[in-house]
Amino acid sequence: MRSRVVSFSSGDNRNNLISRMSINTSIDSYISLRQTMGEQNCSRFLRDCFKERADRWSTATTVKNAIITFHQIDNTSEDRPKFTIIKSNRTYYINGERISMKNLVGLFMNLVTRWKTFSNSDDVDEAILNYLETPPEINHAIINKINYRFIKEDGVGENTLLNVQLTGKDTVAIELYTDMWVDFTFKEIVMFIRACKTGSNKYGAISYQELYHMQIGELLTTSEEKLVEAFLIQNKASNLVTRRSMELIDKLSKQFKNIKKLQIFHRRPEFRDEIQYKGLYVIGRGRWSVTHSYEDDQHVLGRQNVSTRFMHHIVPPLYMEDDVIENMLEENHLLVENPEDKNQYFNITVGMEVLTDGKNLYYQGSGICIDQTDNEVSLGDQIASRAMLLLFDYKNIKSVSTLRGMEPNLGFSNFEEKLEDDEDEMLNLRYTVFTRQHLENLISQAVR
Repeated sequence: MRSRVVSFSSGDNRNNLISRMSINTSIDSYISLRQTMGEQNCSRFLRDCFKERADRWSTATTVKNAIITFHQIDNTSEDRPKFTIIKSNRTYYINGERISMKNLVGLFMNLVTRWKTFSNSDDVDEAILNYLETPPEINHAIINKINYRFIKEDGVGENTLLNVQLTGKDTVAIELYTDMWVDFTFKEIVMFIRACKTGSNKYGAISYQELYHMQIGELLTTSEEKLVEAFLIQNKASNLVTRRSMELIDKLSKQFKNIKKLQIFHRRPEFRDEIQYKGLYVIGRGRWSVTHSYEDDQHVLGRQNVSTRFMHHIVPPLYMEDDVIENMLEENHLLVENPEDKNQYFNITVGMEVLTDGKNLYYQGSGICIDQTDNEVSLGDQIASRAMLLLFDYKNIKSVSTLRGMEPNLGFSNFEEKLEDDEDEMLNLRYTVFTRQHLENLISQAVR
C-alpha cells in the first residue's frame, strides 16, 4: 500500500483549506495532492484514484480493481475516522455498500466537507448510511441549501438560501428563523425543492407565511413575520457571498502581523465622525492602503472596486546640510528623502492635506490600478488579493506591471503606527492640514 496526504480547498477566490486526508492505495494512483472542491473536480479526483502509470513518463491507465482507504490525519487511534472505496471491474463500493459513481461523488463531497467533525469510524459509517438512504435531491439541498424566492413586505421579490437538516430517518427541517424550524417528510421536502425550481406542485410560489401554516398548522404573528423576513433577507445569496468575503478581511488582520485593519474618517468637518474609507493597511517593504467606501452589507462584485495607494510617514529630515534645512523653513515645505536613494523624495508644503493617527503624519500617494482577471469578484476578495500582493511587494514588484513604477516608493523611513488598543489593532486615520508648527517640530528633530 502506498500512503500520501491530499488537501482539499474551496474552489472560490479565497481558496480556504477545507480538510486534509491521509490515503492508502493499492496502486500508484495518478492523483494531484492539492484538490479544489466542486462536483467536476471531485469526480475527476475519484476517477484518477483508480488510474496508475508504470513510470514517471508513461500514460496513466485505468485499473479494473483497486482499494483506497481515507484516514483522518494526526489520529493514530484504532477507531480513527476512515472509509474505504473499492473498485471491482466497473462497480464501486464504499465501506461495503454498493454505489454508483454519480452518488459516490456526492457522498465523497459530503464526507470531505464534514471530515473534521467526525470523532470515530462509527460517525463516518452513520454519515454514509444516512446519505445512501436519503434521496439525492435532499442530500444536495443539505450541502448547497435551497434557493427560495419570496415576496417582501414592500412587494419586491427576493432570493434567499434556506438551511436544511436531517431530523429523523425520513424527516428533515428547514430554518425560517433562528431556532424556528419547519418539519417536512422526505416526500414533502422533495416536492418543495422541485417547486422552488419549477413551481409546478402545491408548494409552487408559496409564501413563507403559507408554508409555515401548511406544515405547522399555525399562523405566524405579525412580529414573527418581521423576524422571519429579516432573517431571510440576511441569508439571501448575495449577502452570504458578501459576508463570507468580508470575514476574510478579519482573518488576514489576525493571521498576519503586518496587515492591520484601516479606517479613514471623512475629510469634511460636518462629517468628521463618519468613516469614509475602510479596508486594510499593509506593511511590506513599503506602506500601502487598500480601501473601499461601500456600506458594510452592500453586495459588490467587480474587477476593481477598491482603492490601492502607497503611503509614507512624514519623518524629520535625515542628514541634510544646514542650508537645505534653512531653505525649507524659508519656502515653507518639508523635503522627505529615501535614505536608500537620495534621488527619490517627496515634498510636503505647509497647507497641504495629510493624514494622521494622532501620533504620526502620513503622505498618501496616488492610486495604483490593479485589476482582477474575473469580472465578478466579491469586495472582500478584491481587498484580500491586493493585500497579499502588497505584503510581499518587493518580490512582486517586477511581476505585476502596474507595480513596477512603484519601486522608488520602497525603502522610506517609517515610525511605529499608533493602533487602537484592542484585539483588532485598528489604524484610525483622520485628515488634517500640514502646518508651520508641524514643519518646525519636524525640522527641530532633524538628524545632522
